[in-house]
Amino acid sequence: VVLSAVCLLLGAKETWDDAKKQMNDSHFLDNLKHYDKDALAVDKKLTAKLQKYIKRDDFVPEKVKSVSNAAMSLCLWVRAMDVYGRVSREIEPKKLKLKDAQDTHAVAAAKLEAKKAELQQVLDKVATLEAS
Repeated sequence: VVLSAVCLLLGAKETWDDAKKQMNDSHFLDNLKHYDKDALAVDKKLTAKLQKYIKRDDFVPEKVKSVSNAAMSLCLWVRAMDVYGRVSREIEPKKLKLKDAQDTHAVAAAKLEAKKAELQQVLDKVATLEAS
């Protein structure tokens, strides 16, 4: 069950043969470490498919640990990817709003600097006229 979920996330078939191929890959751990979490956040279909594993009663780290510590770690990884994907999807609109606000602020700050420069020119002219 755990390896099927891992295969699903890694884009492999959810079979025992493909799970063995994944685990025998010398870059298996690197593939997990460098997994594109943000792509998961965008892919609602993959997240929905993953729920069939996440919602299972036997897909709980404590239960999986009774079979294998390594499987428990993979179970934790799959669950973490699921949480990341769902949370990231929720905060993405907020990130966009933040970027818009930052862009608006940058434009306003640039206008403010231009107006301050104009004001300084006027003040310099006034000072020159008063000195004459």
